[in-house]
Amino acid sequence: MAVIHKALDECSAEHPVFYEDEVDIHLNPKIGADWQLRGQQKRVVTPGQNEKYYLAGALHSGTGKVSYVGGNSKSSALFIALLKHLKATYRRAKTITLIVDNYIIHKSRETQRWLKANPKFRVIYQPVYSPWVNHVERLWQALHDTITRNHQCRSMWQLLKKVRHFMETASPFPGGKHGQAKCSGIRRSYLASMPIDPDVDVGTVLYTARVDTSGPKLTCPLNTARGKYSSQMLGSFQTLVGTNAYGNIYASGIDGIGIQIRDLEQSAKAVPYETSMDSGALYYWSTDKKTQIQFIKTGKIGTGTSYTGLAAQFKLDSWVVAKISIKTKVAWITKSCVAEPNSRIQNIQLGKPLASSFTSIGSTSPDVNFSVKLKCQEDNIPVYVSFEPSTGSTGNGMLNLDTSNADAASGIAIEILNAADRSKLVFSSEKKYHTASESSIEIPLIAHYKRTGTVKAGTANAAMTFVINQY
Repeated sequence: MAVIHKALDECSAEHPVFYEDEVDIHLNPKIGADWQLRGQQKRVVTPGQNEKYYLAGALHSGTGKVSYVGGNSKSSALFIALLKHLKATYRRAKTITLIVDNYIIHKSRETQRWLKANPKFRVIYQPVYSPWVNHVERLWQALHDTITRNHQCRSMWQLLKKVRHFMETASPFPGGKHGQAKCSGIRRSYLASMPIDPDVDVGTVLYTARVDTSGPKLTCPLNTARGKYSSQMLGSFQTLVGTNAYGNIYASGIDGIGIQIRDLEQSAKAVPYETSMDSGALYYWSTDKKTQIQFIKTGKIGTGTSYTGLAAQFKLDSWVVAKISIKTKVAWITKSCVAEPNSRIQNIQLGKPLASSFTSIGSTSPDVNFSVKLKCQEDNIPVYVSFEPSTGSTGNGMLNLDTSNADAASGIAIEILNAADRSKLVFSSEKKYHTASESSIEIPLIAHYKRTGTVKAGTANAAMTFVINQY
């Protein structure tokens, strides 16, 4: 135990320490005690033929971040796949330490050969029959409590979809507990490094972290007077360095990078924000159920790390109902993929078709092909690309025209399609790229005008942006 305590005391960005363990996922549900409203009891289906899947997970002892891989067998290959994933994720680490139990795959010849070839890794074996030492066991317990116990999935793919959603949203609670993230008390943002593109324009969002804050959080009792809801920045995060359409941007601690936190009650506003509450009102946090913490380019980007500590608080009158803090010092790294210079800002010309050429609803102008090109490092760290309709949208693939022009056309939209299959581009939805160490990626698209109503001739411009995220 002394070796484990010493490793935990020395945990840092350069020397991360992880709790590691495996868990079995069974299609035949684990049966356990539960409760439901009368007449609404669960019907737990037993498929009859069991299927199994396995996860290997690593919990960062300092930040609480969970890394995991999956496979169809609990073998040395599964454990080594996790080691490779950690190696790619924590490229800047000088050493990587794992606290593991005495299961055979952690000691096999295949594992020992891999560890010998990768000396930055160190494995510490916990005492036998001491599962409480390994904190990732709490994560597996939460997984069983919320997903696998009494599940009602009829096929493995349905169950694994829920399992993966749990793993992607699992967040540490105070006291080291894990589960679906919910806003209660202090919500911490765990970031060890921030992948960015340092060459983007000032004002560009470099990185977005999202905290799950869904559900009702405030109510004014019927017998009270009006209340006041307000949000404020705290601590080191109070130096104003800029503004945008959402509100104020504050110093993050890194030159050229500001921080903006969206309000919990009003997601279209940034902290600080205030409003009055009527007697009996029940308030929900932001409509998208995710409170955004955004890092924004405000000038030439320097080196260093961010401030830490409490960053924002949210109050009803004098009662603090929630706080957000930055737990660890955040440094920036270059994203695995960034936009090619010629792809950053594109002006796609769709021609000047006559209004009379759109003979019926749904008729279109000729296709114009264009693409978004990414240049990538030769690693296998994935990036996630999404497209946002800057001028608004009435549905997938449909960009509204910019009506700020006095002579704007009407009855027309711009439609964006995926060139590969002519499917409509889905807005505000991330798609995964860069999974095979590609040095470049091209996302081919098609644009054309499309009639949506009675056509009035005029200026027909629209805009969309694309976002590259890396988690």
